[in-house]
Amino acid sequence: MKKTAHPVPALPRFRDECYRCFRAASVCICDRVPRLSNRTGVIVLQHHREVLHPIGTARIARLGMQNVSIHVARRQQQLAIDVAPPENCSVLYPAADAVDVAELTPEKRPSHLIVLDGTWSQARRMYRANPWLHELPHLAIDPAAPSRYRVRKQPRAGCLSTIEALVCALRVIEPETRGFGQLLDVFDSMVKEQIRFENESR
Repeated sequence: MKKTAHPVPALPRFRDECYRCFRAASVCICDRVPRLSNRTGVIVLQHHREVLHPIGTARIARLGMQNVSIHVARRQQQLAIDVAPPENCSVLYPAADAVDVAELTPEKRPSHLIVLDGTWSQARRMYRANPWLHELPHLAIDPAAPSRYRVRKQPRAGCLSTIEALVCALRVIEPETRGFGQLLDVFDSMVKEQIRFENESR
């Protein structure tokens, strides 16, 4: 008895992906990001859901600044992160006692800056889960313009993406460093590409 041949199902096609910026190879940002020698150490506490997020902005900081470290808050660790903050370290977080970065005198500027990377609700949960952050000096920013992060809804006016907040703060803390605006150019191009993709998918 002759057996009936069954068609072999096609294997799913996976997009080519860059494993440095975790974006599709067609929209890889690696060659666009400048490499800046930032003096201020940047410590990013990143929510685990942001690690592979297609429009997460901490990757721009990681690729574009030499003095950056990223520590991921894992769900199984209840978002706690064991980091020993270095001396003269401040956290960029809008607590009630936060000082506006623009008001810092040169001698009060921190040598290290901690920033929380995630949605605002994720950032609040990370902040609560890491009480050692509460003991550090807090800094806040008062942006002159609204966020350019048009593909993610901001909970209120004055909220910025991670890379926007970092650039805003570092421009004050180390005004001698040039090139921070180029990081925002990469950010803008990433946002435009995402908007174009969403429009083409409709």
